[in-house]
Amino acid sequence: MDLGLAGKVAIVTGSSRGLGLGAAHALIAEGAHVLICARGEEALKKAAAALQKAAASGARVAYAVGDLSTEAGAKTIVDAAVRELGGIDVVVNNVGVAKGADLE
Repeated sequence: MDLGLAGKVAIVTGSSRGLGLGAAHALIAEGAHVLICARGEEALKKAAAALQKAAASGARVAYAVGDLSTEAGAKTIVDAAVRELGGIDVVVNNVGVAKGADLE
């Protein structure tokens, strides 16, 4: 499927495993350049290597360690995407907390 993402730059948060990593794989298969991020560097290194191996021709992968619950962590991620991949076109926010409370 061609979603028109070839050459676009995407940040996928919480992407060292699970749904975030799956989203990163889908984007990289479309030819997007992808920055993955999470709090654990070892898992990110492994995920980045797997993504680069699966990347469509010309697609690039970068990673950044950061805690998106802080302003400094968010800045680290954005700065890395701009520095490593040239900008930001797409953000997939896969980070969040479910507290199990009622909507009311």
